[in-house]
Amino acid sequence: MPEYTNEQPRSRGSRIECMSFSDLNNESNDRYDREGREQLIRRVRETFSRGESPEVFPDSELLEEIVDRCIEENSLNEALLLCDHWKIFAPFDVAVWIRLGIVLNGLGRPESALEALARAETLHPLDVELLIHRGMSYHLLGDTERAVEELEKGIAIDPENPDLLFNYGLALQQIDRVEDALGIFRTLTTQPDHATDAWYEIGYCYDLLGEHEKAVDSYDRHLDLDPYNANAWYNRGIAESRMGMLRRANESYDMALAISEEFSDALYNKGNNLAALGYLDDAITCYLAVLEIETGDAALWNNLGIAYEEAGEYQKGVDAFRTAITFDESHYGAWFGLGCCQDAIDRFSEALDSFDHAATIHQSDPELWMARGDLLFNMGRYRESLISYGNALELTPEDPDVWTSIGGSYLALLEYDHAADGYLKALELSPKWGRAWYGYACVHYLLGNDEESARALERSEELVPGLLRAFSLEFPDARSSRPLRQLLQRMDLDQQ
Repeated sequence: MPEYTNEQPRSRGSRIECMSFSDLNNESNDRYDREGREQLIRRVRETFSRGESPEVFPDSELLEEIVDRCIEENSLNEALLLCDHWKIFAPFDVAVWIRLGIVLNGLGRPESALEALARAETLHPLDVELLIHRGMSYHLLGDTERAVEELEKGIAIDPENPDLLFNYGLALQQIDRVEDALGIFRTLTTQPDHATDAWYEIGYCYDLLGEHEKAVDSYDRHLDLDPYNANAWYNRGIAESRMGMLRRANESYDMALAISEEFSDALYNKGNNLAALGYLDDAITCYLAVLEIETGDAALWNNLGIAYEEAGEYQKGVDAFRTAITFDESHYGAWFGLGCCQDAIDRFSEALDSFDHAATIHQSDPELWMARGDLLFNMGRYRESLISYGNALELTPEDPDVWTSIGGSYLALLEYDHAADGYLKALELSPKWGRAWYGYACVHYLLGNDEESARALERSEELVPGLLRAFSLEFPDARSSRPLRQLLQRMDLDQQ
C-alpha cells in the first residue's frame, strides 16, 4: 500500500515591518497629544471606515501612524482606504506610496503593489524599504530570482539592515540557496529584535537540508524565546517524525494543538504517526477530527482509507478512497487502495477496474501488479495473473515473492515444470523463503516425488510454522505416502 502522506514544515514567512519616515513624538505633534492621540486616531479610523472625510483632515505624519497601525493589525482594507485618501492630498510623499505597496502586497495584488512602488521610486530612488517590498512583490508573483535581485540592491546600500537581511534569507530559501540563507539567519541571532524569528528559520533551513537533529535544536532555541508558537512546535514534530521519533513528535504536535486547538495539519500528522505506530483507532479519530475542522482533501481521505483498510474496516475504506477520488481523480494511491479494499470484500470485478485505473496513472509500482495478479489468481484467471506478475517481475526481478507467485499460477495451471522453476528461482534469491519451499513441496507431491516433497515440506515448516498443517489439509491423501506420513507423525499432525 502507499505510505501515509504528511503535511510539510512551514517557514515563518515575511517579517516585513514598516520603517518610519518621521519622528512621531516630535514637537510638531504636540497638538495631537493635547487632544488625546488615541482618541483622535480612533475617530479618524471610524470616519474613514464609513467612507466619510474627517472634519479636520489629519496630516501625513498622523496618517502614516494610523496606516502602520492598520497594517500591524492586518486591517488591510481599512489601510487601503486611508492610503487612497492620503495620496490625494500628499501625492509627493514617498511614505504613502510605499505603504500602499505594502498593503497591496498583503491583499495579494502584487502587480498593483509594483505600480505603487514604482511611483515611490521616482520620489526616492533606491530606498531600502522600497526595495524590500518590491522584492516581496516579485516573490508573490513567483519570480523569486528577481526578488533576490531587488533585495541585493538594498544590501548594497544598507548591508546591516536586519529586516532586509531577514527577507533576503527567506528569498534565498525559495531558490534553494539554503546554505546561504542559513548564514544570513545565523548573523541575526545576535539581534535582540530578530533572534526569535532567526532561530525559527534556522530550524526550517536545517529541515530543508535534511539535518533534522539540528532542526530540532534550533526550534528549541526559538521556543525558549517564544514558547507559544504553535508553528514551531508543529515543525519540531515534523523533524522528530523524520528522525523516527514518532512518540516524541506527537508530544510536539500535542503542544501545537494545546496552543491552537484547530491546528488541522498538526492533528493530521499526529494521526499519521499513530497509524505508523499501529494505533489505528486513534489515528482514525484524528483524521475524523480534522474533518470537523475542514472539508479535507485527497491526501487526508486517502490516509483515512489506508487506516480503515489496515484496521480491517474495508467498506469504510472503500468509502474513504472514493471520497479521495472526488477531490483528485488522478490520485494513484486512492485508486490502488480502493482496489485492495474491494478485493478484501470479494468485489473482484470492481477491484480489477480500480487496479486497471490505477495502472493508467502509475505503471511502475510492482505492488500494484502483484495485487492485481493476486486478484486475478483468486478469480481463477491464472493465465492473466501471470501477465500481471510478469509486469511486477520487470520492475523487481530479484523479488522472491514475485517468483513464488509465478510458481503458484503455473501450479494452478498444472504446468509443474514451470511452477518448479518459479519456486527454485525464489529459493535461489532467498533460501529461507518459506512459501517457496511449500510450493516446491506441492509440485513434487503432485509429480509423485514424495521424498523430495517431504524434504521441502519439512524445510517450509521450519521457516513458517503452520505450513505442514496446511499441506495435510490441502492433500489429505498424503498420509498414504510413507515419507510424508513419517513427517506428519514426527510433527504430531497425523491425527489432525
